[in-house]
Amino acid sequence: MEMLLSPKTATGKAWLLFGERNRSKDRHFAQDLEKWQARGVIAKINMAFSRDIEIHRYVQDLIAPNAADLREWVSRGAYIFVCGRLQGMAQGVDRELERALGANVLQKLRDENRYRRDVY
Repeated sequence: MEMLLSPKTATGKAWLLFGERNRSKDRHFAQDLEKWQARGVIAKINMAFSRDIEIHRYVQDLIAPNAADLREWVSRGAYIFVCGRLQGMAQGVDRELERALGANVLQKLRDENRYRRDVY
C-alpha cells in the first residue's frame, strides 16, 4: 500500500489516534508506525482496542484525556483526519472533538479544510 504522504516528504509532526477491536490481531502497519515514531515522523501514538478489556475503549475515548494537547496542536495549525465507520466511531469522534475544542473551533477547522473525514 502506497501512502499519500510518505515519511520522507512529511513536513510536520503527526499524531495518530487509532482504534480497532483487538491489539493482538488489529495493529495494522505496527512495525512501520513504530519505526516512524522512532524516527520522529510520528510524534505521538495513542491506541484503543474495544474488545480487549471488559470496559470497551474506542478511539473517541482517547480525545478527552488528550484534550489539552489536542488544543495546543490545533492552535499551532494541526489538521485532523478521521477515517473509518460513519455510524458510531465518526459520530463519537465529532462529539468528543466538539467537547474538547468547542463548536466554534471545530467549525473553523471545517471551514479551513483542516478537519477532513473519510467515513463510510
